[in-house]
Amino acid sequence: MDMTTEQNKAHEARETLKALSQEVYDLVEAGTFNSVNDAIMETLYKNGTHREFKSYRQWQRDGFQVKKGEKAFMLWARPKMWSF
Repeated sequence: MDMTTEQNKAHEARETLKALSQEVYDLVEAGTFNSVNDAIMETLYKNGTHREFKSYRQWQRDGFQVKKGEKAFMLWARPKMWSF
């Protein structure tokens, strides 16, 4: 894969994450959640199937292996308050 394709994927992921962040903006501003990441996880990602969120390394430490083809949930690299 060339860099242009990688850059496009990163750009698309960033734009998607910005849109998700906009959806939870009011909840963060109202103080319901401490960060955009917390609000996204709790309101948009958690459901009956997805209840526990960990990094790749945390899953490995707990004895699990991520299966080929599985997709990650998008969150900001560092928990952010609100800044666009």
